This record gives sequence, C-alpha cells and structure tokens, in this order.
Amino acid sequence: MKNYQIIFFLGIVLTIFFFIYYYFYRRFIVPTGLSQRAKKKWNYFLIFLIYSTFLPFLFMRHRSIVTDNVSWLAYFIFGFAFTLLPLVFARDISWALFLMHTIPEKIKKWQIKKSPENIAEKPDDANIISRKDFLVKSNFVLMGAAGLMTGLGYAIARKPPLIYHSEVIIPDLPEYFNGYKIAQISDIHTGLMIDKKYLENVVKNVNQLKPDIIAITGDLVDGRVKQLKQDIAPLMDLSASRGKYFVTGNHEYYSGVDEWIDEIEKLGIKTLMNTKDVIYKFPRKKSTVKAERNLVIAGVPDFREGPKYGHIYDPELAIDGVSSGDIKILLAHQPVALKRTLEAGYHLQLSGHTHGGQFFPWNMFVGLVYPYNAGLYLYANKMWIYVNRGTGYWGPPLRLGVPSEITLITLVNKGKNSF
Repeated sequence: MKNYQIIFFLGIVLTIFFFIYYYFYRRFIVPTGLSQRAKKKWNYFLIFLIYSTFLPFLFMRHRSIVTDNVSWLAYFIFGFAFTLLPLVFARDISWALFLMHTIPEKIKKWQIKKSPENIAEKPDDANIISRKDFLVKSNFVLMGAAGLMTGLGYAIARKPPLIYHSEVIIPDLPEYFNGYKIAQISDIHTGLMIDKKYLENVVKNVNQLKPDIIAITGDLVDGRVKQLKQDIAPLMDLSASRGKYFVTGNHEYYSGVDEWIDEIEKLGIKTLMNTKDVIYKFPRKKSTVKAERNLVIAGVPDFREGPKYGHIYDPELAIDGVSSGDIKILLAHQPVALKRTLEAGYHLQLSGHTHGGQFFPWNMFVGLVYPYNAGLYLYANKMWIYVNRGTGYWGPPLRLGVPSEITLITLVNKGKNSF
C-alpha cells in the first residue's frame, strides 16, 4: 500500500475513533455528578481505552509474551466497546422518540390547565424522567449487558467451527460429478488469536468430511511467515482426493503475500492466481480424443488488494481455453463482481471475507455493504454464490450470533432447468 493511501486510511480510522470517543465521553462522563477534576481523570482513562485498540496492530511484527497479553486485552476492549456502541445508540434513539411523544402531551395538558388566575403555573413534569438520571442509570444497565454479550461471544468464538452442509444444484451436472464434495474454509486469520492447536482441530474436522476438494478462500494468516510458519503447519495434513486450493485474501497482502504463496505451496496446497485446475472424470492419457465434460476449479487474487501488488483480478483469464460445457467454480475471497463472474460462465462462486458480521449487532448491518454475506444465494437466477462466515475470527475474539464455520458443498443434479 502506497504512503498516501496509508495516510488517507489512517486519517479515516482516527476520525471514526475520535467520534466514538467523543460520543462515549458525552454519554458516560458528562452526565455524572463527579467533580471537574474527577471527570478529567476519567476522560484520560476513556481516551486510553478507545485508542488502546490500535496496540495489536503496532505489536504485530514485534511479538512477545508481554505484547501478546496486552494485545489480547486490547482486543477485548475493542469487542466490548463495539458491542456497547450500538446499544448506547439504540438507547439514545429510544429516548429521543420518547421525548418526541411525551413533551408535546405535557405542554398540551399545561395549556389546558393554564388560567388568568394562575398564569405562573408550569407544566406538570413530575412524571418526566430527568435526562441526566436516565443516562446515568441506563449506562450501568448497558455496560452490564455489553459485558455479558462480550463474555458469551468469546465462549462461542473459542468453540470449534460448526459444519454447514449445503447442496448446490447444477443443471445437467454430469452423473460422475453428482455428489461431489467441496470443503471450504475461509478467514481463519492465524496469528495472535488463532494458533496451531485451533488449526489442528480445523484440519481434523475437515478430513472427517472426506471431501473431494478443499478450498481455502483467503485471509488464512495475520502475520509474517517467520512468525506463523509452525502455526499453519497442520494444513499439510489436509486430505482431499482430487485437490487442495488456495486464493489470496486482503490480509495475505498485509502479511507478505509472496512469501506466503511460497509457504502454502510447500504445504501441498495449490495457489490459484487467475489460474485453474481441470478435474477430469478419470485421469486421461494424452492420446484421448473424445473429451469429457470436466470440473474446473479456478481462482483469482483478492479483488481490492491484489491489483495494488500487480495481481489483477481476472476471472475470465482464469478459465481461458476452457470448454463452455465444463462445470466452472470460482474461488474469490470477496463476494463482489458477481456480474462479471456470471458473464464469464461460472456456475458457482465460493467466497468469504464478510465473517457474516462476526458478532451481534453488526451482523444485522453487514448486508448494507455486502448483500451476499453469509450462506448460499442464487445470483440473477443463474449462478450460485456461497459465502463462508469465517472459520476463525478477526480482531475481537467474539462470535455472537454468527458461529465460525466449515462448509461442505455438495454438487447435485436435479435435472435440466433446475433453477
């Protein structure tokens, strides 16, 4: 990423965090009955809490027991703050709606009761809750709720990923590919929060599915090869009868993409970079004249970060020379550019990136950015897309309402015009 892009990105992030800090300051510190001196101390503490969430990114390349523990704490604060934020916002909206309904009614009653003999009479506002009291009392409730949600989200995040089974109907799928199984894992984010033990469990669960193909759709790592080489070593034990494939996600580009491509290849996993692998019904000799309808597994680099490093996103190039009658599956980290995928002739796209929103209530809003964000969809009534919710997690170790997943896609033929 170029310097001006980094500066622009940091400017946006710092601005967002400033508004979050200021919002919490106005809601949690200003309404209290503390002295100005005490408020000033709590304000400094709030600033430290909000901006401590940047520490894991500063420590990423210089890890130690101390920095890892600090980073874990910072991620918990991050998760707590971003769980609390929408709760506070929802409270404020509810309070505003309450006032919009209540105050006009009180004024109306006051005007009816007003008389020349009692011109100084004021509205009967005894039943109107003080805004200050409401904020202070409800703040404790919201912080308690956010704390419980953060704890529950952590417990769910540390559980093994769930297995999601999904059948994908491919019209006129050749019978010899009917029932073909593709295990998809995505967005593991091996690093500070996800270690070798977690990956060993993922590999064990994937192998138990006995897939024909394994697809890893990006964001496998968060860190350099020299830091994480041993943590991702269990991926060498992944077992699939017809192939194991990987495509880059945006986080590989933050972590030294070229080194990671080499390392992943050493683990027996083929990287697809605008390239493909053709899976025949049976291994064929060069002398074969009559071609079968084949299954084509193609892959592209990350849609947004790849081009910055010279890795152009090109799903058309990935299947150059492929027969129009073949069954074509695209591995693409981000669930975007679907029109282009469809026009290139693909039947199915496997993606990740969104994490399904990762934890409540953000999972309710991820659809505003990514309409296709979790599970199986039929795009334009012609092409399937499956979006994995993430086999690990990123940032806060939270998975509230959106469990981690391993996906098992089964290709089936329900006949012509099955759509």
